[in-house]
Amino acid sequence: MRHLKVIVISACMAVPFGIAIYQDSKRSEKDHLRSMLDVASGDEDEFDYGDGPKEAALREQLARMEALRERQAEADLEADPEEAADEPPPSLDESSIRQLLGAHPAEPGLALRGLFLGMKATDVTALPDAMMTWLDDGSGPFDAQLSLEYAGPNDAYVAGITVAFSDYGKALEVANEQWGASRGNDELPSWEGAPTSACAPGAPRAVLTHSDATNRTELLFACSATATQLFAPREKRRLGFERKPILGTTKRVLLEAYQNAIEDGETLILELPAFIGSTGATTDAEIAFDDGDKASEIKLRLDHGDNDLLEQTVLSALEEKYGAPAETPESYDHEYGKPTKVGVTELDGSLLLYFVR
Repeated sequence: MRHLKVIVISACMAVPFGIAIYQDSKRSEKDHLRSMLDVASGDEDEFDYGDGPKEAALREQLARMEALRERQAEADLEADPEEAADEPPPSLDESSIRQLLGAHPAEPGLALRGLFLGMKATDVTALPDAMMTWLDDGSGPFDAQLSLEYAGPNDAYVAGITVAFSDYGKALEVANEQWGASRGNDELPSWEGAPTSACAPGAPRAVLTHSDATNRTELLFACSATATQLFAPREKRRLGFERKPILGTTKRVLLEAYQNAIEDGETLILELPAFIGSTGATTDAEIAFDDGDKASEIKLRLDHGDNDLLEQTVLSALEEKYGAPAETPESYDHEYGKPTKVGVTELDGSLLLYFVR
């Protein structure tokens, strides 16, 4: 459904870099997406790009994308997983850490300039040759690991940006100073940015995690959403992430309304902003259909990391939207609505929600 592509960055830079974004005023967004999907599926020869200069530029960009994939595949084959696991992540000084953090909370800094949440996967590869070589070789005064998490059909856009190093305490101190005090708990420090269209219905968020076993610290930039943003308790006709009502709507209509939906067998997957208790980049909404091909159930798994306060925000938002839960639930741990409209099953560190028709 999604994959990680690991590359290496230098976090100490004298001059910030920018990404050259290919723009084609004559080709619609749909055609751009079709072109990208053709390459992702290996069927690029079946699509007529035309012979103009814009089309030639697109062909060159797609060729870069394929070459990058081939180089990554070769690197994966040559890598020794056990040796990689034993290799400690690099240590960064305070100045370098500051270059990872932008001027505003949850904003990537100068060292990551040009990368942003929601950018097209094809734009990641639209770098000058010198920059692509620099990314592959990881040259610089010191190195830090950078991974990009993709989402959408055929991994169409960037959903998460993660930088790994080994200085958790130093990073936490710098982030609290530069972005203000963390809004998360001690186990999962986090900082929230201003809402953007790419993160609707949530907002950009930076999360800092650490593993004592490997001395690995990770700084994740991703979209996230609160229970209120996901469920819109005061809106009775829809959920916060619905542009069009889902339950009772046919798969064909939903695919038109939600162009980032992923067909997974007989179900559809919507990749939503991650719930604020999660350490991932997305939350999956799995949509099931009845015999009439109409959506009959939406299933969400919200990770809260055994944070009782976060768990309660979910249950409170559901109660505000659907009324008090049933005193004697029949099929779930918590049930809301008459007849049941939402069922909640408690799992270890997460809640499994079923919105039913």
